[in-house]
Amino acid sequence: SSVSTVTTMVKASVARRRATQQQPRAPADQGVLRAPGAGPGRVAPVMSSSSSSSTRDHHEVAEPTTRLARTTKILRHRVIAPTYRFLRTTLANPDHWWFVVFAAGCVSYALLLRLYLEPATLTSASIDAALVPTVFRGTLPEVLVEGLERGDGAVWRATSSCIIYADVAANRLWRHEDGSGLVRIGQSTFLGGAGCRDAHTCATLVAPGAAAVAEYAASFLALAEQGSKVVSIVASDGARRVLASTDHVGNLLNGPNALAVHRATGDLYFADVYAGTTAASEEVVVVPVEGGSSSKNNNVPRRAPRNGVYRVVKGASPEPVALFDDGRPEALALVDNATLFVGDADGGVWVVDLAAAESDDSSLPKRRKLADFELPVVGLTLDNARRLYAATSEGVAVLFDERLVGVVHLGGAAATDVAVATDGYLYVTTRSSLLRLRLAAGIAPHTPGGEKSSSEPDDDDPRWYLLREDESSAGGVEEEHRD
Repeated sequence: SSVSTVTTMVKASVARRRATQQQPRAPADQGVLRAPGAGPGRVAPVMSSSSSSSTRDHHEVAEPTTRLARTTKILRHRVIAPTYRFLRTTLANPDHWWFVVFAAGCVSYALLLRLYLEPATLTSASIDAALVPTVFRGTLPEVLVEGLERGDGAVWRATSSCIIYADVAANRLWRHEDGSGLVRIGQSTFLGGAGCRDAHTCATLVAPGAAAVAEYAASFLALAEQGSKVVSIVASDGARRVLASTDHVGNLLNGPNALAVHRATGDLYFADVYAGTTAASEEVVVVPVEGGSSSKNNNVPRRAPRNGVYRVVKGASPEPVALFDDGRPEALALVDNATLFVGDADGGVWVVDLAAAESDDSSLPKRRKLADFELPVVGLTLDNARRLYAATSEGVAVLFDERLVGVVHLGGAAATDVAVATDGYLYVTTRSSLLRLRLAAGIAPHTPGGEKSSSEPDDDDPRWYLLREDESSAGGVEEEHRD
């Protein structure tokens, strides 16, 4: 029946074409007035006014006179008409219907996936008026990811246009990227076993993962590993090299939790804080392990006697930058190897002048505390205008010229880290989610020392002489680093 139908359609089309070709055509000179004695090539310009007006109107209608009309004509002839003919031919044959159903299903799936990944607006948030429109465009924060156990450690990677952030309790680094076109990508695993690679040990820790992440070079990330209690770098192939595991006198670290890198020199700054008692908001959890059960908490013996901020220069032993008897340094932001901002979880921000000594008999740099700012700070970042963004219990505080400009309130949620990105957003982690805020035009990340010319350290760079971890110690890695 299909063959007979097609045969009938073809015959009818041929008959119509033949009938059209057999219609008599008028001579080319028929109906044209000529001057007396004029040859066939000379036409007399004799025409009634009504005929002239009619002809002019006809040409005005036939020829598009606007860009919109020309565009519409092109779409009609080059897109709509061919698509209509294709669908008519396809639907005429039942054997081709599967293609139409398949194509419609693919488009529907892509649209539903995009709607599912579309960021929701945090309607309970608010932005202080002083921050709009100089810092933010006034739009409320968008919720990109929810359901984190303990979000922290955000860093923007311009080379791959994605945000990397940590879930310290889940011992994992996540990546979030928007993608382009119809399909959104969303969240994917970047690195499993980010801070602890022994399954038995990891199961007993409240915070086994990496508490801080920083770009060490274009293809390398620096990690402050809470579970392993070391500072390391991870390469694109997943290999890790330990940068620091002790303080300046050889005491084992208590728990690295903040990082800052000078990209041009490779100098790395990290903060080490003892958190030996379980916080009030963290109940002790009994978890099953091989051979019994264990209390999951932070009650571990103290190793380094003081909290401090240290610098690692060219792979050498860490040297102290600031030591604290009662403060808790939990955030770092570096300005060109000259000034280091240190966020204090007990309240306030310290300014460390790396070029000046604290006193004549001290090797520590001079430091002072910002006035009129006492909010607890657990995350810091800078933009290209050297505005300081601080993750606090009230949300995100913005400081300029060492003065508080305003606060972005996150609906009662405390910010745990912040990162300025090249895509025009400020990314914020909270304990359970990843947010972003639209920044004003022209705001970009501040890069201490600028970008390194090479994506990898040189062969003679002392950073390469550091010990590579034994593969047998990486048994707890859940997924390989993929980038």
